[in-house]
Amino acid sequence: MSDTLLVEARHELGRLPTVLETLLAGLDEVSARTRPAPGEWSPVEILCHLRDEETEDFGARLRVIVDGASEFAPIAPERWAEERRYREVSLPDVLEALRPGEPDPAAHGPPTGMALGVGLGVGGDVGAGDAVVAEENADS
Repeated sequence: MSDTLLVEARHELGRLPTVLETLLAGLDEVSARTRPAPGEWSPVEILCHLRDEETEDFGARLRVIVDGASEFAPIAPERWAEERRYREVSLPDVLEALRPGEPDPAAHGPPTGMALGVGLGVGGDVGAGDAVVAEENADS
């Protein structure tokens, strides 16, 4: 995977918080928490899921690849939605959590409070594309 492709991918992913804010502009808090149908998640639950997957699951999966472990830690998105009370989170708060944060130099993953690896630069920082590169390197 070329550096140019990684830069372009990060740029496109970096737009996600703004795109989400635009799509959800004008959505009131009640609508943000309303499930469209039984068994489906509300907009705020989906955003909380994205946040938690990236801040908790991405780093754990990247560590498995980088450290050469044999299996990923199990996740339980449906249980997390209930236990972590996603429907009670405010829409502005979860949107803010999706914005890039400061990198944690001790972590093998995205900055705390940041989802989808969107705010990471090239050259030493770990980003979503780096997991692909790490996985490719682990296979060779």
